[in-house]
Amino acid sequence: ITIICCWGVCLVDMLFIYWYCKRQNAKKALVRGQPHYVKLENQEWLDLTDRENAEFVYTL
Repeated sequence: ITIICCWGVCLVDMLFIYWYCKRQNAKKALVRGQPHYVKLENQEWLDLTDRENAEFVYTL
């Protein structure tokens, strides 16, 4: 019974991660779609995290 409970928790966790990444992709798409958005040159060298980098998109 314990393994079934663990599988259930893992399934809920995977669904949450999928939902969260999809939501973050939608937010970043809105930011990139703004008229005042400017893509930074050499952005890959700025050492930005995935939350700071508006060009980063989670693969689903």
